[in-house]
Amino acid sequence: MDSNAVRAVVLVIVCALIGGAWQCSSMSILGCDPIPPKQLLSGAPPGTVTEEISGGAKEAIWGTGADRLEQVIDVSLYEPGADEHLADVDVRANPGLVYRIHRDFSPSVDQRLALGWSEGGCEYTVLFAPSVAAEEVIDFAPRY
Repeated sequence: MDSNAVRAVVLVIVCALIGGAWQCSSMSILGCDPIPPKQLLSGAPPGTVTEEISGGAKEAIWGTGADRLEQVIDVSLYEPGADEHLADVDVRANPGLVYRIHRDFSPSVDQRLALGWSEGGCEYTVLFAPSVAAEEVIDFAPRY
């Protein structure tokens, strides 16, 4: 059994013992925690994070308005062939990509710009405010 499988078994046991699997985060045990940005899009400090579970995915949110960064943890939203690949970028010394999401069935993310990369065995996707331009996201990626 590999180390991730052992951790998953431990997670199930711990969650069973505390009586609420919904309170347990496999991402924390497997090392998929939020990665805070060095700064927001405007250059302002990120401030405090708001963490939540949305649609079964762990999310971390920094900033407000055009400076809002929504990080989806351990889920890649990119769908080749459906989403519009805009640029290859470097994010925290990892290869990443900037893309526009095309999901007619999901108005909350349709047409939003996203920055995606993998790090430490985890997938990260950052969603930007609808008012943010592609050039801003491409310029921001190496500063994340």
